[in-house]
Amino acid sequence: MENKNVQILLTKLHESLTPKGFELLIEKLLEKLGFDDIEVTGQSGDSGIDLMATLRRSEIPGIETNISYKIQAKRISPEVTLNPRYIRELRGSMVSGERGILITTANVSRKSVEEEALRDVSRLVLVIDGEKLVELCKQYEIAIIKQYDIDKDYIHKIEKKEKKHAKDMMGINIVATKLVTENDIRAKILRIPKDIKDKIGENKSVNLYFDETIKTTLNIDKTGTYIGGVTDIFKKYNLIKDDGMYLPKVSLWGIFKDGFVVKFIDKDNIINVMERKPA
Repeated sequence: MENKNVQILLTKLHESLTPKGFELLIEKLLEKLGFDDIEVTGQSGDSGIDLMATLRRSEIPGIETNISYKIQAKRISPEVTLNPRYIRELRGSMVSGERGILITTANVSRKSVEEEALRDVSRLVLVIDGEKLVELCKQYEIAIIKQYDIDKDYIHKIEKKEKKHAKDMMGINIVATKLVTENDIRAKILRIPKDIKDKIGENKSVNLYFDETIKTTLNIDKTGTYIGGVTDIFKKYNLIKDDGMYLPKVSLWGIFKDGFVVKFIDKDNIINVMERKPA
């Protein structure tokens, strides 16, 4: 019975998504799975890479491991078995040390996984088939509501949100967002969104306004990836709770005076904030 329900949900998911909507859905899933620097490439064609992302791990204090991933999203009928050439083409686009993920609404045979995805240990490809995709969407409550039906409003929101600037309740123009993960909070760092990195350029420090009145100048690491010295800020805005627990939030970034305003909101509120009408 459970397998039948999964197949029904998978069929509805496939029918509800446009190819672009499927890519954006995968982007949200990667965020939930802890990936960083997620980029929807917009490439077309069977061999094109749809998304790129980085998975960071800080198991040892002070040592961070970054693994680059190339992701291909294949929106194919759940009744079809995936052609293994898609796995070969994804692996062919990777260099040694990179990892690949192929996410599809189709069925994937065990033979394809054993003979293609795991063929080259220096360029491993993880395959997420339709059933596993539904399982992950249910687990992270992405596009599937608690009654286990397709949340078409969610799909509409993530498609509508793309390329749209919004204003939060203080009237600040939001130009970028970034999930502050539990690992980030543990490491006491604030990662810089890609759009903001481009605006900062080669500067070694940046002016940030967390409440629009007090300017805080903070240093940027030598790779231009993150900002340190944010322990007190994380405590003030409840990312580090009084009991020492970590509370991941979404950082909203906007251009402000001689720097940027940064606000932290709960992850569940990100869609509502990004869809606010400009005043």
